[in-house]
Amino acid sequence: MSLLENGQSAVILIYGQSISKQDWWRIVAADLRARYPKAELKIENRTIGGYSTQYLIRTMEADILPFQPDLIVFHDYGSQDLYEKIIRFIRSQTTAEVLLQSDHVVWIPGEADPGGSRRKSYDFQEKHSFEWLPELARKYGLGLVDIRGGWHEHLKQTGMKPSELLRDSVHLNARGEELYAAITKQFLVPGSSQKRAVYSEVEPKWKNGRIELDFEGNRVEVLGLTDGPVDVWIDQQRPSAIPALHYHSRPTNTWDADWPTVMRVGSERPLQTEEWVLKVTRRNDPGTEFDFEVYGSLTGFDGSGTTKQRFVSNSRRVTLDPEDYDVVRSYGLHKISMPGGRQIRWASMPRYIDPVLPSTGTQTILYGLANTKHHLTLVAPKGKSPRLKIRTHQPPLKEN
Repeated sequence: MSLLENGQSAVILIYGQSISKQDWWRIVAADLRARYPKAELKIENRTIGGYSTQYLIRTMEADILPFQPDLIVFHDYGSQDLYEKIIRFIRSQTTAEVLLQSDHVVWIPGEADPGGSRRKSYDFQEKHSFEWLPELARKYGLGLVDIRGGWHEHLKQTGMKPSELLRDSVHLNARGEELYAAITKQFLVPGSSQKRAVYSEVEPKWKNGRIELDFEGNRVEVLGLTDGPVDVWIDQQRPSAIPALHYHSRPTNTWDADWPTVMRVGSERPLQTEEWVLKVTRRNDPGTEFDFEVYGSLTGFDGSGTTKQRFVSNSRRVTLDPEDYDVVRSYGLHKISMPGGRQIRWASMPRYIDPVLPSTGTQTILYGLANTKHHLTLVAPKGKSPRLKIRTHQPPLKEN
């Protein structure tokens, strides 16, 4: 990829479901660090096992935007319509390069197939990997790792059966992880033809202790601030006054799965930076339905509700929809009931830094703005004119 040149920094996010969570990504991460020893690489995996597109689309905002990746390596199963919605979200909200991975091979014609279900799945994955994904990549200017083509070739050359690379009907064993990593590494090279997202960098001049900058996009970075603090204004407002510049983080997992108890927390009123806890007060025996109370570290007691109905807190800073609880599936895994005294925690987090303190590195001071025209104002302490550069990011896709 074009951002992986020696001496450059890159933030890389692995995202998807259980296949993306397996250890192949650690092999790829180690290879990148070895190939680019001068580059500052931050690599994180925010994958949620068992989260096909219909679930992942509910968690993506809290998972992707705060990380502000330069590159997303993505694989998921499920609805193609929702898959494309996830891609549209990424392309309209970030300037990340995106590297899709096609499906590996778990069965080939000629192997046993009671009922014909495996043949049906095979035909779908062949079309998905060799027709639909390439077209999606062309449509949105994405990279595509041909996992499936490489898998077919490996099976042909070695005479192996698909099952010899799997630990169950779909997940990879150690040999499968090595092959998955080897194919992926071939596509993580400089000089990609993938369309680059738009960003611009300027070294602005101070005038009367202020910088005034018009830009178009949704993210602002400050590079190499030599002195400070520097106060931030965006569109004539402090960032704390703009509703879009706070978000609810992903809540804590269920008691029996690596799944968030609540996939998405909403709001109907501007947030403030604070911690939240949902305390279960009454539940059915398995814990698949429960009553609760919600508390904010600044807001205090904010109302009580039930998983059976939409909840809007007293402050309207917290909304919870019945379809966003992932407790029924969690109980269904091993039939283990919710422990007593259960609490679910998350936080309202800022999408800004204000004031901005001195740093030799790069600081994202604003993100999550509308992808449109904005006016940035930086205000320095009296008599100060700190040296800095400003980089603004404009995602390639604009959503209405």
